[in-house]
Amino acid sequence: MPLSSTEQQIAKIVVDRFMNLKECTSRKDLVTKFKSYKAVDRLISIGLLSKLDNDGSLVPLSLGIECVGDTECLKRAKSSVEITLQTLQNLYEINPPRKQVTVNEVVTHAAKLYGSVTREVIELGLHFIEEFPILESYGSQSNQPSRERVHVMDWMVISERIVAVDVRNAWDEHVRGRKATLEAITGPAGGTQRAGAENQDILVFISHSSKDDELALALVELLKAGLGLLAHQIRCSSVDGYRLPAGVNTESKLRDEVKASRVVIGLITPSSLSSAFVMFELGARWGAERFLVPLLAGVRPSELSGPLALLNALSSSNESQLHQLLGDISEQLGLPLQNAASYVRYISRVKVLSEGVPKSAAVPQVTPEAPRPNVGCLRPELTSVAYDEESDVWSRGSRESVPAAVVPFSNEARRGVRTLAVNGLRARLTYFKQDSVEEVKRVDSGCWLGEAYRSVDLEVGGVVYLIAALRTNNGAGVIANPRHLAVRYSEDPTVLDYLPFGDYELEVDLFAGAHGEYAEKYWFRLEVGEQLKIQRLNQRPGEAS
Repeated sequence: MPLSSTEQQIAKIVVDRFMNLKECTSRKDLVTKFKSYKAVDRLISIGLLSKLDNDGSLVPLSLGIECVGDTECLKRAKSSVEITLQTLQNLYEINPPRKQVTVNEVVTHAAKLYGSVTREVIELGLHFIEEFPILESYGSQSNQPSRERVHVMDWMVISERIVAVDVRNAWDEHVRGRKATLEAITGPAGGTQRAGAENQDILVFISHSSKDDELALALVELLKAGLGLLAHQIRCSSVDGYRLPAGVNTESKLRDEVKASRVVIGLITPSSLSSAFVMFELGARWGAERFLVPLLAGVRPSELSGPLALLNALSSSNESQLHQLLGDISEQLGLPLQNAASYVRYISRVKVLSEGVPKSAAVPQVTPEAPRPNVGCLRPELTSVAYDEESDVWSRGSRESVPAAVVPFSNEARRGVRTLAVNGLRARLTYFKQDSVEEVKRVDSGCWLGEAYRSVDLEVGGVVYLIAALRTNNGAGVIANPRHLAVRYSEDPTVLDYLPFGDYELEVDLFAGAHGEYAEKYWFRLEVGEQLKIQRLNQRPGEAS
């Protein structure tokens, strides 16, 4: 990952100050000394440095330690991470789930494991471990000035992911992953586009209506502050500084970028729902089966239709969900989150603007006279199904069969109006605890009886059967069918996921078409125990008639 001479010097100053004095470095001092704010921005954007606060105080990340080439600093950093990870791993094993652990407890426990460990070693390890996905949450009550000793955290909740960490090799694996992600984003040179990759620089594409440009700008500023992204890595076509280049074919360029970007955020407002261009962009992205986040403002999840209704949407008026948005994008891009103090005010700005968006009116529905499918849900039934390993198909059978709850869907012809077949019909099943909003399990591609692939063609007059649950000797489960192409036959067989005994409210979303042109939703009550029971509901549980 080649760095310019200026970038190398800046990174070395930040690393030396942090590792030897445990202090951050002022961005202003660096920009003044080297006369280059772009060098600082690039070191942040490629994940070598991180902003600690709104003033731009900088600290090194693991990749920064590696790239500076100081052997002693690297040795100390890796050792502190190994000791801290081993201590956290042991604390997770002996403590109750989701216990809030203080730094003092970590230091005390590390001393028991290693004999003599200073607090400085643990705090150094915790600084770098913030990059690893092994803490569910953490926090601090300190508000020390940025030029004082860097304060990491006062408490944390250790994630169950810690049990799978190879402590001895964790640092090297993490850095290798960061380098690979960086090269995938910027090319081997660490900053130049690869030949033929015209849209390689666009990491985040914000699909939005021009009427929501103020909210879109606030979202851009949040992404820059939270992830260290640069202007050329974000496309937001209605916001100055993030528009398309002059003279390009707008339609062609947007189509290419919405497919090539690593992340697409759909800013869903009443205005964007009525925008044909926004719906086209999001439909194209959904059809490409790439990372897409619907972010709602002035729109309720229940108002979404088509492919958007099948995705987990986040609310821009909910601060915790905005934090989740940053975390999800950080993981998708392989870029570290900046310190929360540096972007919390931008979250507040997005929330305030989102709350000012007028609530949506009713979304226009397809007229009854238009030719369309006539899919209906017949009465769910209990049957016996058997699995054929050679064909990887579940079908009705008596030999080595197991009890199953299945849901039939029909497509009856209608008198006087042309009825359409539904080709490539897929089903997403979401299991909720009964009388609760807590999601227990989600299967994005349900399994159809007699079908080898995750979709089925429902002809006019035909009936297809979706497996909702089955009972095995070892308990109960639901079948996920990820296969969508014959050439991938050996790569993605059906998977039987465990489903705990209990009562569920089951949501089944049907959808078809390259851009989700057909979509419907059904609700069921499902009892999973020694016996299976399933009942169709006329509406979502808890909703008024």
